[in-house]
Amino acid sequence: MGNKTSQEMINDFRNRVSYVLHSTLGTDKENKKRFFTATQNHFNFYSILYMQNTLDQTITFAEINNNDSDFFQSVDIRTVTDGNLSIGNLSLDELLSYFDNKQMLPKTINWTNVLPNSVSNVGFSYPQIYVDGWLQKDFNSINNGMVKKQFELIKFNTTLLNRSTFDFENMINEVSDPQFTNNLNQILGAYNNGWFYVSASAIGGLIEMLLYKTAVNYGKDNFETQRDKITKKNYVKKMHELRNFTKSFNEDQQIHFDSLDELTMDRDYLTRNAVSHYTTGFVNEREIESLFIALSNTYIRYFLPSKHYAQNNL
Repeated sequence: MGNKTSQEMINDFRNRVSYVLHSTLGTDKENKKRFFTATQNHFNFYSILYMQNTLDQTITFAEINNNDSDFFQSVDIRTVTDGNLSIGNLSLDELLSYFDNKQMLPKTINWTNVLPNSVSNVGFSYPQIYVDGWLQKDFNSINNGMVKKQFELIKFNTTLLNRSTFDFENMINEVSDPQFTNNLNQILGAYNNGWFYVSASAIGGLIEMLLYKTAVNYGKDNFETQRDKITKKNYVKKMHELRNFTKSFNEDQQIHFDSLDELTMDRDYLTRNAVSHYTTGFVNEREIESLFIALSNTYIRYFLPSKHYAQNNL
């Protein structure tokens, strides 16, 4: 590790990320850097020192920590791995799994937040090699078709899709709109790949899509402005209109929109705008969860009643 402190190595990592992306993306850096996971999160970096086939070896990886700063820890397990024939032919991923199962690694590591592209046999004290290898993997994933990769990811990792809190599977079926489905699949794929800023920035568009579809289902899509210029103020006014329009309908076809609902919409828009317009590029998982809740509430409280009305009246 030389004489560098953990913070100095973290600084070297961040400086190298900035340098490589500037060299690769040039003037388009600000638009495209959000696709690189290293720019969108803070991490717990781990370098695992171990013995394999009588040689000193290293595995380095990054775990998203949802904090406001990075952290580095070196874990030396050379003594307990020296002479262990069980690990002689294991890959890096297999080694990490083995070490974890044998309780050789810190118990605090959340493996669901470890980014596969960050796993390397290069020590963290070599930022040029480590960063370039990681960003090259991200770059290849993006160039190989990020949308396709995200769709495959969500099909493979269905933890979030099937989470009962949000019930995205039923949402997709009920909305039954190819554009909505495609956008949500991309958002969930980005989330599963650690691209938190990308996914958070796009959720607001889905919320507005559901609000607009709600108005359409009631035959009340006569907004005061063109669709691409509709603002929160327009949606608040429309929801008050729909509340008055539906108050004599069956309960499952009514829109309930009082002062508390308006405050909730204000809060959701503030979160959405903070992420889309004012963020430094780092978005944590809690902010995405908040936006997913807003999307789910819009779907349950507004879109579903409007669909029930449309099915029975239009």
